[in-house]
Amino acid sequence: MKTFAQKIKAERKKRGLTQTEMGNLLGVSQRMVLAYETAGRRPHRAKMQEFAEKLELPLAYLAEDQYDSILSVFNGITSAQTEPVPVQEAPASAASLAKKEMEFLRERSTALFAGGELPQESKDAFFQSLYEAYLKCREQASENEMDAMQDEN
Repeated sequence: MKTFAQKIKAERKKRGLTQTEMGNLLGVSQRMVLAYETAGRRPHRAKMQEFAEKLELPLAYLAEDQYDSILSVFNGITSAQTEPVPVQEAPASAASLAKKEMEFLRERSTALFAGGELPQESKDAFFQSLYEAYLKCREQASENEMDAMQDEN
C-alpha cells in the first residue's frame, strides 16, 4: 500500500519540484506540502479533487491507499491483488472516474471535429498523437512503479 504522503512526495520528485514549487502548483503553502509528505496530513475530499486535476492524476490514485500506481487504478488492481479485476468488478470510484475521463475525452474529440471540414490527415494525426500519449503515460507509469519498488527494497 502506498500512502497519500508517499504518492504526493513521489509525484513532486518525479516533476523535479521543491516543496515550495509543489505548493505553488497546488495552491497551498510549503508548510502544508511538508505536512502532507511527513506528518500524514491529508487534504479534505474537495481539495484532493483539486490536486488530482492540477497534477492530472486519477482522484482514486491520490485518495485511496490501496492503489500503488496510476496504472493500477485503470487496471483495477489494488495492492492486495496480483491480477486485474474485471471491469464490472472494478472499484466504483475508479470505474466512475475512468468513465468520466473517457466521456470528457470523447466530448473534446467531438468538438474538435464539429463545425467544419477537417482533413482525414489531421484526424489521423490527432488520434495518432493521442495513442502515442497513452503509450508514453503507460510507459512512465511502469517506470515509476519499478522505481518505487526499487526504493522500497
